[in-house]
Amino acid sequence: SEMCIRDRYSDVPAGAFYYAFKMGSRKSKEYYLGDLMSDAVGKDNSSLLNIRLKKELDLVSEVNAFITGSIDCGLFIISGKMSEGIVFEELDKQLWKILDEIKISGVGDQKLKALKNLDTSQHLQKEIKVPKVISDLLVLRGIRTFSDAKNFFRPDLKNVHDPFLMKGMKEAVKRINRAKSQNESILLFGDYDVDGTSAVSMMYTFFKDQNINVNYFVPDRYSEGYGFSKQGIDYAFNQKNSLIITLDCGIRAVQQTTYANSKNIDVIICDHHNVAEELPNAISILNPKQPDCLYPNKNLSGCGVGFKFISAYSKYNNIKVEETYKYLDLLALSLIADIMSLTGENRIFTFYGLKK
Repeated sequence: SEMCIRDRYSDVPAGAFYYAFKMGSRKSKEYYLGDLMSDAVGKDNSSLLNIRLKKELDLVSEVNAFITGSIDCGLFIISGKMSEGIVFEELDKQLWKILDEIKISGVGDQKLKALKNLDTSQHLQKEIKVPKVISDLLVLRGIRTFSDAKNFFRPDLKNVHDPFLMKGMKEAVKRINRAKSQNESILLFGDYDVDGTSAVSMMYTFFKDQNINVNYFVPDRYSEGYGFSKQGIDYAFNQKNSLIITLDCGIRAVQQTTYANSKNIDVIICDHHNVAEELPNAISILNPKQPDCLYPNKNLSGCGVGFKFISAYSKYNNIKVEETYKYLDLLALSLIADIMSLTGENRIFTFYGLKK
C-alpha cells in the first residue's frame, strides 16, 4: 500500500496541524486502524481514533480524525489545533507514538520510519532554513529539532559529560592526590598504537605540569605484544613505582594486576575495550563499557578515558578546565585513528582538536 504525508503546517507555537495519508487498496478495515479496538464494529473506525486522540493528546485544544472514500481505498486525515504555548515537536512526538501503536494501513516499521523522517525533515527545513537535501541528511543522523541542529552546527565544549559520571572516577582521583602528596612515583603503561601513545603523551605531559612524579612504559609491538605485561610490572618495580595507570589496555589483565599487587604496586585501569565477566583487582577501573557505569558515552577511545581522568582531576582540585583543553589535538587524533563514532561529545572533541 502507498502511504504519504500530503501536507502539514505549524507556523506558530500554538498553530494548526494537518496530516494526510493516502491509503492503499485493502480488503479489510484492519489495515486501516490495526489494533486500535479489537472489538470495533462498523466500517468507519474514525470515531474510535478521535476518542484515543482526545484522551491521550493533552497538548491539543481541538482534534479531528476521519477517513474519506470507501473501506478499500481512501484518505485518512488528522487535523487540529495545538494548545497555547505548546511547541510542535511535543505534539508530533505524542501523535506518532499513537500512530505507531495503531499501525495505520498495516505499513511496516521501515515504511513508517521513512514517513516520520520525511515529515520531520520538512519541519526541520522550515525551522533552520536549509535546502531539503540538508534537512534530510540531518534527520538521518538523528538531528530532528532546532536545538539538535544548533548543537550540531555549533559544537560547544560546555556540552560534554561530567567525568564524575564514570564509575570509579572519584577513587582514581583520590589515589592520584595521595600519590602527589606522598611524592610517590607513577608509571603510565600505554598500548603501542596511536590511541595508546596519544593517551600516554597527554597524561605524562599533564602530570608533569602538575608536579606529579611520573614516567612511562610502552611495550614493544613485536617482542612483548599487546596488553598490560609482566615485563612492564617488573620495570615499574625496579623503578620503585608504587602506582601503575594503564592506558588503552588492562581491562582483562586479571593475572597481571594480581602480580602487580603482589609487588605492592597499586593499579588504576583506563580502558575502553569490552569487559569480561571477571575484572582485575584494581584500585579503580575507568571504562564506560562496564555494565553498571552510568557514563553516557560508551564510544570513548582509550585516550578519551584518560582525558576524562585528567578532567576529573582538574575539577576536583580546582584547576582551570582550559588546562585540559591543551590536549584536545591528541584526543582528536586518538578518536579518528581508533575509528570511534564521531557523534555526541566525540564530535565536539574532534571539532576543537582539529582546530589545534
